Amino acid sequence: AVAQTDPRRTVVLVPGMTGVELLDRQSGKRVWGSGANLIGPYDGGYRIARPILREGEDALEPGRAIDQVRLGPVTKPVYGPIEDMFEDHGWSRGDLSAPGPGDDLFFYAYDWRRDNVESARRLAAQLENVAKKRVDGPLAVTLICQSNGGHICRYLVKYGSAALEEAERGMARPPAGVTIDQVILVGNANGGSLRILRYLNQGRKYVGFVGRKFHPETLFSFESMYQDLPAYREGLFVDEFGAPLEVELYSSDTWRSYGWSIYSGPSSRRLASDPRPDLFGDETTRAEYLAAVLERARRLQELMQRTGDLGQTRYYMIQSQSIETPERAVLRRDGSGWETLISGDKALRGVNLPGALSGPGDGHATLGSQLFLAPDETEAMGDAPFAVDAAHFEVILHPDALQYMLSLVAQPVANAGK
Repeated sequence: AVAQTDPRRTVVLVPGMTGVELLDRQSGKRVWGSGANLIGPYDGGYRIARPILREGEDALEPGRAIDQVRLGPVTKPVYGPIEDMFEDHGWSRGDLSAPGPGDDLFFYAYDWRRDNVESARRLAAQLENVAKKRVDGPLAVTLICQSNGGHICRYLVKYGSAALEEAERGMARPPAGVTIDQVILVGNANGGSLRILRYLNQGRKYVGFVGRKFHPETLFSFESMYQDLPAYREGLFVDEFGAPLEVELYSSDTWRSYGWSIYSGPSSRRLASDPRPDLFGDETTRAEYLAAVLERARRLQELMQRTGDLGQTRYYMIQSQSIETPERAVLRRDGSGWETLISGDKALRGVNLPGALSGPGDGHATLGSQLFLAPDETEAMGDAPFAVDAAHFEVILHPDALQYMLSLVAQPVANAGK
């Protein structure tokens, strides 16, 4: 058995996007987090869309991190195996919003549709609350950061509860009484993913042939998605002959020009026939919202590349580079508009272009994106990246990854007694 260390190390897992339940505020009914939710968004997912108007009332709130989902006779594990592993080795799961004095295993329940800086600041406040319940010294924390959780964790370590504007001015507000001893990055697109652009353009289907698609306008309302757009390399776009195109991904004018997301034909027609101003405002509001979230995403990516003082925090990475992952997109004329094609799209089958459109990764994050850390973070790496052969989400459930995480958490706390 793996023994806990003294002082006791607290483990906090920060799930990826979609990894936390969404509940109806009034009824408490779960509207995201079950197999049925994955299969059957009869409204194109509008039920989980966020009102893009700041004064719009959001009917949903986060529930628990998802342990498993059931699809007919099949049960798919999500974060349950991680809880089981740590509890088998002596950790006790608690609730970050109401921690007990002996709780030392937490799963951060956040609204993954919202701004990642907002989520990082909220996590900092909750960790401070846990620290106040401790009677055995400072709270030494290991953050296990899966997928989108990596953006939240990295911001938290660098800037704590500082707002984006404060962080840009060089301010940081570390959570009081808390030491982030380890950051374990698992399947993170630290520099973003081109697959996000595909989802925002085409919508997303979670379950193969029988599932229904979440419409692009639903995903358009999730601010966090823009913060996972690719920022780790240039030359993201080429024409149908492989020639590079100068495209400003973080400009809303680009999105209108190429017919992306709400400017695509299907989304435009749906919003014309059923505008849903309660969710998506009007055309002017949508344009203003898009410009604002793209600009904030660009600023956040720039901020995360700044070098700062990480103290004694050690970084670790669990990755996969065994799956071909989208690296560049093709833009080609389609009548009077444009068609955007990303590796894996059917229209690209049999098309050979100069230079690869994909590269090694986990299907979502390329190797280049996974390694896109600031110099201070790279310097703080405790080990070389630990590689497993698995797809994006499955990385965190790979048996070797689970054992590696356990071995890291069992190490002595680096700043014990300081």
